[in-house]
Amino acid sequence: MAVLKIKDALGNVYNIPSMQGVGVASLFVVEDSGNYKLAYKMTDGSTGIAGALPSATPVGTHTHGDLTYDGKIGSTAGLLVETTTDGAVTATRKIVSGTTPPDEVTGLNAGDIYLYYSA
Repeated sequence: MAVLKIKDALGNVYNIPSMQGVGVASLFVVEDSGNYKLAYKMTDGSTGIAGALPSATPVGTHTHGDLTYDGKIGSTAGLLVETTTDGAVTATRKIVSGTTPPDEVTGLNAGDIYLYYSA
């Protein structure tokens, strides 16, 4: 029996047993009690588990600024997502609308955008 070897971006190698004339139809991830495994389905319909996947937590220390693993930028709702001149993602300004004349509006921060509706 031959073995198909799959290498992920972290260098982990997964072995999938293979027979002549039978190929891998699909690869997918399955969850088992909080652990994730690389699974496969062959063209003959057989399935199996190639191995456990490494933890989703990156190895080593590095930063993402205010971007979290679950897709959050900062902790304030309702802000614009923009990029700075060097391409960094920020969320500091907001768009506010109202009928109060702009020179009488309070509670805006520098850089906020105020949309004024007049009758």
